Amino acid sequence: MKKILNPIWIFILLLLPAGLAAGSYYYRDTFTTLSTFWSNEFDMGKDLIRIPQAENSRQYATNGRLIIKGCPNNDGGTPDSIYNGIFVGECVRNEKIWSASETQPFGFEIIRKKSLLNCHNSSGYGELPDRGWVDAGIWLAVDNGARALNEAFYDYVYFADHLRVSQTNEHASRIGYFDGVQHDFMNMGAVTNFFGNVINLTNNSIHSLRWDYRPRDQNSPNCVSNTNSIGFRITHNGSRIDFYVNPDPDNNDAYPSEWLKIGSKDVLWNTGMKIMVGHHVRIMLTRQQTAHFDELLVRSTTDKSKASISPELVPVSPEPQKLVYTISNSIKPENAGINVIRITKPAICRWATGPVDDIVVKDYYKDDPGEQVLRTVPVNPGEYPADDQVGVMTDGNKITLLLGSQITHKSRPERENIKVEFNFIIAQKFESGEFTSTIEAVQMERMPLAKKGRYSTCGEQRTEEKVIIRPLRQMLMDGTHAYGPFFPGGELTGSPETAFRTVGPFLDLKPCAVKGFEAQKEF
Repeated sequence: MKKILNPIWIFILLLLPAGLAAGSYYYRDTFTTLSTFWSNEFDMGKDLIRIPQAENSRQYATNGRLIIKGCPNNDGGTPDSIYNGIFVGECVRNEKIWSASETQPFGFEIIRKKSLLNCHNSSGYGELPDRGWVDAGIWLAVDNGARALNEAFYDYVYFADHLRVSQTNEHASRIGYFDGVQHDFMNMGAVTNFFGNVINLTNNSIHSLRWDYRPRDQNSPNCVSNTNSIGFRITHNGSRIDFYVNPDPDNNDAYPSEWLKIGSKDVLWNTGMKIMVGHHVRIMLTRQQTAHFDELLVRSTTDKSKASISPELVPVSPEPQKLVYTISNSIKPENAGINVIRITKPAICRWATGPVDDIVVKDYYKDDPGEQVLRTVPVNPGEYPADDQVGVMTDGNKITLLLGSQITHKSRPERENIKVEFNFIIAQKFESGEFTSTIEAVQMERMPLAKKGRYSTCGEQRTEEKVIIRPLRQMLMDGTHAYGPFFPGGELTGSPETAFRTVGPFLDLKPCAVKGFEAQKEF
């Protein structure tokens, strides 16, 4: 007789979780010295073409600062003037190699402590013409091995503060990115934060992110340095790069000390990437393009995270039903952990009452051995949730959960997990519904000081595994035979003497007893 595996065992085997493989990033450089991970005096222009003409550029680390100073094209004479109109530059290149994907995103940040961008002619007081374009900033670039004269990197973004003496006599610097074409972020007066609030980053002349470097004395060529600390961050999720600034990383001025997204760019490259820091000029004999940077940081949210849901088979019913969404995490001590969860639900799942009432979040934020039930509250932009709270914010089918107590590395791995219980009504017919989720650790202005400092630099990390619910089919049976699946409200043409609801793989199906449906073995 042919042996058949019991359907219950099939179901259990399918639910057994796979192991969580390692996959996170952590790297910090405080620039006490220029470590062996860096190659300095890398002569490469802004468009990453090798033009070794940076005779007056220096890069070094001292006292916790990475210093980029001088002018990359300032040696004088005919050999340099032939590069006028072309970006000449020099940088330091970090030799660590990075890759990025949705489930293992990459990102890095660096704090600029000081900047001096001077377009004045080094032999006089006048500003140079429109080609007098100077900048200092950071790259994320694919290192294809280009080292010889006129060889180039082709896949890159350069994120920088730049100054260009334009024909319109505009002297304020701009922040933008360069990928062969300059893209300036012109929305700096209307940047939105985590809560969707609009912030103007140009309305304070003392701390504005658009800086006027011109001399305050018209008879002097000495430009005014910008000593306001600004954080620059680039994240990469495998197909999209996002650009962030922190307008007040030292928490010293009127701007918020948090990372604000100011732009994005879709890309096709995501492996073999390196970090570089440097400066450029597009005309010879400018005075100074100097920047001081403090601490480079790369930190993932978790080592690995996977989502699942129970039950996976749900009845179509006008009655509320509970679905438990579990995010299983592996968090290393050096990982940031989690304080933000974003879950996108399928449209077929409707709230029974409302998101705050229909969501229950459980985790192990205390040292107690058992799960803790967090109190759900509406997100309040002016107040960070308490340790035992979770802020709830919705936008259509997207649900954002802000944890008052960040989930970090625990001695027992199961205490790094999070459960989100939903109370949904699923009343319409459907074939399948997919949930997606991301996790992150963010820093916000409204956080208590004790909770700041431990955040991820890599952006949203998508949880692994597809999370899909399917309808619980209802079968009419007469003891041994199934007469077909139907949804509640289906029109019956007949009924066996003994009828009940069940689910599972049936090996012997008789003709369907429900009008409009055919018997099936798989569902």
